[in-house]
Amino acid sequence: MAGEESTFYEVLGVARDASDDDIKRAYRREALAWHPDKNAHRIQEAEHRFKLIGEAYLILKDPQTRAEYDRSLLGARQPAAARAQPQFRSAAPEFSAFDIFNQFFGGQDPFAAHRQMHHRMHQQMQQQHQQMHRQQQHQQMHQQQQMQQQHQQMHQQQHLLGANPFASDPFFSSGFSDPFFADPMEAHRQALAQHQRIHQQLSAQHQHQHQAFVPGVPLFVSSSSSSSSSSSSSSFGGPGMRSTSQQTTVRNGVRTTTTTTVDERGNKTVETVVQDPHGRVQRSVTVNGVSQSTVGDGTAERPLLID
Repeated sequence: MAGEESTFYEVLGVARDASDDDIKRAYRREALAWHPDKNAHRIQEAEHRFKLIGEAYLILKDPQTRAEYDRSLLGARQPAAARAQPQFRSAAPEFSAFDIFNQFFGGQDPFAAHRQMHHRMHQQMQQQHQQMHRQQQHQQMHQQQQMQQQHQQMHQQQHLLGANPFASDPFFSSGFSDPFFADPMEAHRQALAQHQRIHQQLSAQHQHQHQAFVPGVPLFVSSSSSSSSSSSSSSFGGPGMRSTSQQTTVRNGVRTTTTTTVDERGNKTVETVVQDPHGRVQRSVTVNGVSQSTVGDGTAERPLLID
C-alpha cells in the first residue's frame, strides 16, 4: 500500500546510490502522479502519499541531511528499524509538501492553469445551460399562447355553427346516405374536431418535454429525429362547404404529407406524398377509402388527375 515503503529511497523509487539528478527526476514523476488535484477519487491516500514524497525529497536532495539519513539506516540493526524513523523526522524542519512542489517548479503550480481552465469551462457550460433553458421556456410560452388562440377560435366557430338543426327530425335521422340530406355543416365540424385532436396531442407533447427538461443535462441524445405540423382550412359557398386539412411529418429524413379534402357532397379524398432523403417521391390517392392510383418515378413528383 502507498506509504509503506521501508526507506525514503523506496518512496521515490530510486537506488541508495542514486545521483542528485536521479532524485530530482524521481520526485517530479512521483509528485505529479500523486498530486491531490489528480486523485480526487482517493484524496486521503493521495494527500498522505504526496506529503511522504515531499518529505523524502526534502531529506535526500540536501547532501548533509542525506548523509545523516544514510548513517541512521546503517546504524539500524533490525529490518523494522530501517524505516524512516520518527526521531529523524522530528529533527527535520517543518515543511509543506505543496511549498516544496511549487518551489521545484519555479514557484508556479502546474495544476493552477488546469484548475482555472476547468473553472472557466464549468462557468461556460452553466451559462449555456441557463440560456438554453430560457430559450425553451420562451418557445413553450409562445407555443402555448398560439394553441390557446387556436382553441378559442375553434370554440367560437363551433358556437357559431351550433347543433345540427335536422338531428331531432326522424325523417333526416333515419339513416339516409344521400349527401343531399346530409348536414351541410357536418364536414366542417369534423375538420374542427380533427384540428382539436391535433391541438391536444401537441399540448401533451409540449407538457412532456417541459417535465423532462433538466438544466445542465443535454436535451438531445438520440440520433433519429422527427417533427410534425398540421393545418386546416374551410370555405363556404353555394349549397355546401369544402374543407381541407393537411398534416406533414418528418421522421429520420422521410417526409410524409397527408392532405384530406371533403367536398360539398361529402366525398373524402386523401392524398399521401412520401419523399425519402434521396428526393424520390411516392404519391397515392384514395377517395372514400378506395385507392385510386399510386405514382412514383423515383426522382420527382408528377401530377395526378382525378375525375
